[in-house]
Amino acid sequence: MQLSQSKLILLISSIVLLFVLQEVITYRYISEPYPALKMPSFSGNRMNDAGFYEITNVEIKVLFNNQDTTLYSPQTFFSNTPITHHGYLLKSFLPHDTTTDSRSHEQFKFLKPIIPGFFASRYRSRYDIQNNPETVQWLRKQITDLIPGKKPEKVFFLWYKNQYDPEDLSQSKRTLTGTTTIQL
Repeated sequence: MQLSQSKLILLISSIVLLFVLQEVITYRYISEPYPALKMPSFSGNRMNDAGFYEITNVEIKVLFNNQDTTLYSPQTFFSNTPITHHGYLLKSFLPHDTTTDSRSHEQFKFLKPIIPGFFASRYRSRYDIQNNPETVQWLRKQITDLIPGKKPEKVFFLWYKNQYDPEDLSQSKRTLTGTTTIQL
């Protein structure tokens, strides 16, 4: 089968245009482009406008039925899971942004059979993790594995922004930016 030069140019141009369109849609609507190979931006340090290094950190606080509390680092709390999974697990417990419209992707419903990952990522980002019985059961098991014999009542995921002075790397400011509370 012979393709004329104009048809070949049209075919190649269409393929390139589809890739560009995919990137635009992925960047705007999909939190995790899969399958794709994405390289890090190598954007440098995380200095804020005031000239301090800024890092987001999380602490996990457990309240027990006798009103004792224990504070965990993510590394300790998720010690029985691979360290490569810690970041993804923590993202599940980010505080919800209730100001965004949860129906913003409804206009693309006709694309669900073609790109189901688009809708899965939208669902995951809106999912109410606090009311999921499997999550509650898993968290309860995590805590009883760490401290057997105590009955946990609540888990708090406390999200902080820490600022460090670039001169001596001392912590200059710590701000609580959000909390996710899960009743056990």
